[in-house]
Amino acid sequence: RASKGKKKATGTRGGDSLRTARPPLPHPNLSAGDRRGARPPPPGGLPLLLAMALQGKKLINNPDDVVTEFIEGLVETYPGLQYLDGFPEIKVVLRADAVGGAYDKVAVISGGGSGHEPAHAGFVGPGMLTAAVSGDVFASPPVDSILAAIRAVTGTMGCLLIIKNYTGDRLNFGLAAEQAKSEGYKIEVDEHITSYDLSIAYHIEISL
Repeated sequence: RASKGKKKATGTRGGDSLRTARPPLPHPNLSAGDRRGARPPPPGGLPLLLAMALQGKKLINNPDDVVTEFIEGLVETYPGLQYLDGFPEIKVVLRADAVGGAYDKVAVISGGGSGHEPAHAGFVGPGMLTAAVSGDVFASPPVDSILAAIRAVTGTMGCLLIIKNYTGDRLNFGLAAEQAKSEGYKIEVDEHITSYDLSIAYHIEISL
């Protein structure tokens, strides 16, 4: 019996003595690296492994140019996309067949701060967005950029703005919508009041 004030030893009893429990032996068919659930270290050893970890997980040339380069690469990759005049100050990606007010369907526009790629420019295409307005990283796009997108793609059928529940987006898209309406554009606003980003959501509600 353990004395008062001391912790009792834990383990398994083998013979007449108490010994601590040992981890199970590794499976004989696993390599040395896989036995602990990890890959073997690279040929350079620990210093190379540490250097690889410190390099991060993003391919960025310059943080100041990351949004511009993403849009340029997207437009170069997909011929059906283009960006508006005024780029890179105005960061608007739109369908190439929806320019000049000749679009004969309801234009669907959304956007928001960058840093959530492929949103929002990656959602531009047939059956999805007609145009997307990108702000700087984690910053809502300015009113002038949103208004430029509305003017570029809105035809006789009007425009639907999809605005997410972020204070800057609701403010800037709302101001741009009011300005466009005063210019005679037919605008409908759809505000999604929802936690759209899991990284900042307090709870998630799913309706079936």
